[in-house]
Amino acid sequence: VADAWTWVQRRHRSWRWMRAEFSGSTSSGDNSYSASDFGISSRFGRWITDDLVDGYLPMSIYLASDSTAADEGALRQVSWEVWRTRWGRGTHDNAKPTEYAIGPDNAFRPGATPDDTYTVNGEYQKSAQTLSADADEPECPADFHDVITWKALLLYAEYDEAPMHIARAIRNYEIMMDELERDQLAELRIAGTPLA
Repeated sequence: VADAWTWVQRRHRSWRWMRAEFSGSTSSGDNSYSASDFGISSRFGRWITDDLVDGYLPMSIYLASDSTAADEGALRQVSWEVWRTRWGRGTHDNAKPTEYAIGPDNAFRPGATPDDTYTVNGEYQKSAQTLSADADEPECPADFHDVITWKALLLYAEYDEAPMHIARAIRNYEIMMDELERDQLAELRIAGTPLA
């Protein structure tokens, strides 16, 4: 069952239930932040970055001393190469960042280098949850826990060489997976318009 749950989570990198928010602080003069620097202590998978299809900008920033966040604004993502060209060479005046990149080391890189303490809000995708104790419960919506059961039965039938049970497990697993994907993945769009 634990293996089946891992398979289900790894099927897509963008399951909705695996998204999480963070809020972290920059330091003046520092232009590289790991997930742990922003208080993400465990299960960090990857940053959720700008969506070029629907225009969603998940990262925002504001001056930490402004407790009302009145000046909070979106950070726009640029490629690592653009960031390196603009901000990673020579010397620059520190200022309020307006853009960011994700470095090859998976670090969050603001540009410009912060001139003060800023609060960065954003989202990240969690890594796969591991079921280890009997009381552990999968994080996906409870309505879809059967997909894990059918995947587990499929893995067991393959191990036990039970072809009659494999066909049934595949059929039921695929039905449940289709329902889970419809519920927990983003809508397919063409140029900002839903397909259905």
